[in-house]
Amino acid sequence: MVLTLPMAAVIGKHLPEAKVIFGIRDYTRPLVECSPDVDEIAIIDPNLPASEIAKTIRAVKADALFIPSPSFRLVLAGLLSRTPIRVGTGYRWYSFLFNRKVYDHRKTAEHNEAEYNIRMLRAIGVDINDYPLPTLVIPTYNNTLFNPYAVLHVFTGGSANSWSVERFKEVAAWLYMEKGLEIVFTGENKHREFLLTVAAQLKPFGVIVHIHTQLTLIELAGVLQGASLVVSGSTGPGHLAAALGVPTIGLFQRATAFSKERWGFRGKNVINLEPSSLLRDECPACKDCDCITSILTNQVIHAAKQLTNHEQ
Repeated sequence: MVLTLPMAAVIGKHLPEAKVIFGIRDYTRPLVECSPDVDEIAIIDPNLPASEIAKTIRAVKADALFIPSPSFRLVLAGLLSRTPIRVGTGYRWYSFLFNRKVYDHRKTAEHNEAEYNIRMLRAIGVDINDYPLPTLVIPTYNNTLFNPYAVLHVFTGGSANSWSVERFKEVAAWLYMEKGLEIVFTGENKHREFLLTVAAQLKPFGVIVHIHTQLTLIELAGVLQGASLVVSGSTGPGHLAAALGVPTIGLFQRATAFSKERWGFRGKNVINLEPSSLLRDECPACKDCDCITSILTNQVIHAAKQLTNHEQ
């Protein structure tokens, strides 16, 4: 969603009289509501039959429909909705269901995913000359963390491989002892017990650790927004932190499909790291690749020095 919201900003700039409606899953509603570039929200359950999804789309009476992350069911729903302009990739077997096609090979990672999304607007004649970050106005969060802190988001939720937990611990110890930053581990509630174990392992070093795994999406955004530094693998919280202007370090696999070129965090204070131990064309394009573990602790610490010194 963070990588799709910039489309709204570009539409607002080039077509100021247009109403921008986002069809989204319900759990992302609080985040989309923080974007002043979005005028209306339609909740879509992608698991419903295409005919039911089509009713939701038809109800908003749109002139143009964009599907940045297509599935056959969504694209069929777009056809059934009878929306006059339907825009999507020209490279899927069901692309004939679109009546305006975009011929960008995302798998080659020539652009960031957000840029690919924005480039879809060429199909309706929008002359694109910039790729803005999303505009997000996050409500004030009553943060109980009063001392400077760094957020470490250890898990990626399966979207990509995770970095070594041992190295996250080493970075945590360095951030506390050298930068005086308390450590906040974020994640899903199912990760809580594991993160408590990691925190216990850091206790002998005197590191102050907080565990936040039961936050709402907006509470998480508030915690990220208040951080001095965020370190994350390829996952939503990293994208969100970077978009909010927080100094952020991204950890990415080498394979093109998961690379920093396509999925890297976007922001003014961002350093995206990837393994340098092998050439990209030697890297298997699969989730079983463990090359991300070859990103060294010292590389992350060096990036942290650059970002935190800049902040100071």
